[in-house]
Amino acid sequence: MGAEFLAIADAVLRKENKWEEVIFVDDAAKEKTFLNHRLFTFSEACDEFDRRDLEFVISVGEPIIREKLANKVEEEGFGLGILIYPRPDTPFEVTFEPGVVVMTPMIGLGSYSHFGKNVLIQGFASVGHGTYIGDNTNISCFVQISGGCHIGKNVFFGIQSVVKEGITIGDNAIIGMSAPVLRDVPANYTVFHPISKMVEHEPGTRALGGNYE
Repeated sequence: MGAEFLAIADAVLRKENKWEEVIFVDDAAKEKTFLNHRLFTFSEACDEFDRRDLEFVISVGEPIIREKLANKVEEEGFGLGILIYPRPDTPFEVTFEPGVVVMTPMIGLGSYSHFGKNVLIQGFASVGHGTYIGDNTNISCFVQISGGCHIGKNVFFGIQSVVKEGITIGDNAIIGMSAPVLRDVPANYTVFHPISKMVEHEPGTRALGGNYE
């Protein structure tokens, strides 16, 4: 996903001249460049750049890890940037908190919708008018969220999941791939396709698995 984020940032830089440079930060870095961009570990970036001159976006899909990395960035005194793929227009009264990433112009964003801090919106997704999306939420490709919904923080939407209008989804919920959400989902629940089955999971359960910290 990091390569895609770099491509979007480069497109924004070419169109808007928003920054002087786009760099990549990865604590597992062993090289000094990544796809022709300067590459730093986080500690190296802290030493190299003034806190006022650098802003971050998080190129990880897992909501829990997005939250952890965003907190680390802010605790160190850096800000979160907003990265939106260049598009000809933005719908009326759409609000974005710091750290939001919109990965393609092929996305439907309804008027009066709100996207919380560090939200990730991937390709061909659609969010209806008046919908609230909580912090660190990941909206995968081809997800359809109808109007008037309230989505909590750290929610993960699998590819092609669909949410009926007016639905409330609690914090840390996981919506499985292609799952239809036809009723409210409590916090810390997982919804499965094809019968919209819900099961409770432990707080902190990762939507994408993995052992990285």
